[in-house]
Amino acid sequence: MDLIQKYLMKDIDVLLNCIDEAILIVDRDANILKYNETFSRLTDLMGRSLVGMNLKDIVASGILRESAALKSLEVKKKIDMNLTYETGQTATWTYIPVFDERGELVMTVGTGRDMTKLVTLEKKLKISETIISQYEGRNLKMAGDAGQVEIIYSSSVMQQVIRLGWKAAATSSPVLIWGETGVGKEIMAALIHQLSARSAKPFVAINCASIPDELLEAELFGYEEGSFTGAKRSGKKGLLEEAHEGTLLLDEIGELPLKMQSKLLRFLQEGNFQKIGSNKTQAVDVRILCATNLTMDQLMNSKQFRQDLFYRIAVIPVFIPPLRDRQEDIPPLILHFIQIFNTKYKTDIKLPAKLMNRLYTYEWPGNVRELKNVIERMAIMHASQELTEEDLELILNINPRQASSDRSLPAPEPAMPVLPPSLPKAMDQFEEKWIRQAYQMTGSIVGAAKLLGINPSTIHRKLKKGILRLD
Repeated sequence: MDLIQKYLMKDIDVLLNCIDEAILIVDRDANILKYNETFSRLTDLMGRSLVGMNLKDIVASGILRESAALKSLEVKKKIDMNLTYETGQTATWTYIPVFDERGELVMTVGTGRDMTKLVTLEKKLKISETIISQYEGRNLKMAGDAGQVEIIYSSSVMQQVIRLGWKAAATSSPVLIWGETGVGKEIMAALIHQLSARSAKPFVAINCASIPDELLEAELFGYEEGSFTGAKRSGKKGLLEEAHEGTLLLDEIGELPLKMQSKLLRFLQEGNFQKIGSNKTQAVDVRILCATNLTMDQLMNSKQFRQDLFYRIAVIPVFIPPLRDRQEDIPPLILHFIQIFNTKYKTDIKLPAKLMNRLYTYEWPGNVRELKNVIERMAIMHASQELTEEDLELILNINPRQASSDRSLPAPEPAMPVLPPSLPKAMDQFEEKWIRQAYQMTGSIVGAAKLLGINPSTIHRKLKKGILRLD
């Protein structure tokens, strides 16, 4: 045992250099007793002999800016301290003072852990969070295997939906996206794919309601040569195989036949399947996204949809509210579509403020899809003239004669903000909202005026009077 102790004492430097953490030991007068190579690298003091040097002199000379060891000697207690060195490296130090049998301070022993990588990761995370916050409240564009994905929004409601999409993208768990027809379920699915680690892999979509029941199994799982009448001689890959390592969107999942629900459930449980006409089991790595505009609770209660399958596909539920419940998104969407179709058809759509208000308060039963259709119809049918109220009502498929009575502006929802006490003030606020949206879309007063069909001097006048702010 004595031999081992002598060896350890003789080769203490070898032992210290086997430790990943930085080690520094100084006596009560701050003279350096021992240190290891990790300490030298961390402090950029490689090649120097530090034993016997006084730590106070090293700090005073500026070689080191500060030292946790000196603080430990001063307070005579265990301390934890973060230090950043000239090398740019950051370390967390813990110093423990050592006392003799009389309670006198003998030395302090410090261990330092290089935290540079962790600090760098934290900075990158903050940058990522900043980027995410910059995306929020404006148009979000992503391009990749799922094509160009663009989501236009301004409301806090959609902001929460987008945030949930970001979180869902970070996992491989199944997602169920539901909402009314036209709210953008397919776009949300594409966004989740684009933001995920699978973005470079295939994004495959199938509408479960558009394919006959007898062909749906072949589409999903594929088939071998000669499996049935009309089958290709070479057989066919199914969409699950096509989407290997990527994402498969099962749109209108509520329309999936019960027989196929059983087969899909088996795949989700086991991760493999058999092609039609084959006894061979095949495994694929596919992230499943589902979308529906149906009420799944009702389908399960009526035994039209398996409850066990629902819990498999709805690990992360994402609900996209209808456009009428997020009216703040209507102005940026209108301006966005006007820009698109003005460019596409080389037109110059002009909408008076009164018609803008009509579009804002319309219920949009077809949601974003209907809104896009209406703006495109405007561009085609009224390319070079200002729209009238009658024109707009016709485009909205409403009888103009009934528009003033049967289809007048809908009453405000209970959650709608209360209007200001005076009508002029309400109109000023309404105009300010539209001008600001147009300014954000175009980046200039001239561009905003052109998009809204007004004179730039109108905007300048409102700015001068202080009734409009664009910042």
